[in-house]
Amino acid sequence: MAPPTDDKPAVTDENADHTDSQSADHSESVIEPSSTRSDVTDPSDPQESTRTDTDVTAPVETQPEDAIEPSSARRPPVIEETTETGMDEAGSGVDSNWWYWVAAVPLYVIGGIIGSILVGVLFLFTITIDIVGAGGIATGLFTVIVVLVAAAFGLFGIALLFLFPIGIYLDAKEITDADVDWDPDAVLYGLMAAGSAFLTAFTLSLVVALYYLYRRHQYLGEP
Repeated sequence: MAPPTDDKPAVTDENADHTDSQSADHSESVIEPSSTRSDVTDPSDPQESTRTDTDVTAPVETQPEDAIEPSSARRPPVIEETTETGMDEAGSGVDSNWWYWVAAVPLYVIGGIIGSILVGVLFLFTITIDIVGAGGIATGLFTVIVVLVAAAFGLFGIALLFLFPIGIYLDAKEITDADVDWDPDAVLYGLMAAGSAFLTAFTLSLVVALYYLYRRHQYLGEP
């Protein structure tokens, strides 16, 4: 007959295995995955809503460093502003009105051409009136008016013969004495003005005057 003590170790081992399995099951049931808690939030809980609002941040727009600014937003070139400012300052530094007599030459020549055309047209008109029955009154009256206007125009032309060379000389001298980029030769311009006025009856004076006024406007901004 076998001793009774041989079956006790088997019972002990079986109880130990049962206890280990229960401990493993209990540990598995106690441990909760961390992802389950973070995924479930109670909307009624103020702390949860506060935490959710603070955790969510709005995306911040950042402009890349190499972003190209649109051409419409760029400032105008500084060179152009400096050029215009320098022209205005130079023009204000020259205090001379003698160029008015230079500008009078083109007006005088153009006025003489237009006046001659009008005189011819009106003379033909007055002759037609006299032929119809005016008896020469219209032609006589028109002749008197033309003589008076021509005399005044001629006197102004004689004055302009002297004032044009003097005006262009003094104006060029004022510009030379001022601190500007243009340095016109006053003597040369005066001689060209006098020669063209006396020798060609303002025919070439028109070219001299227009060229001088163009150069003056180019550097001083006036006329």
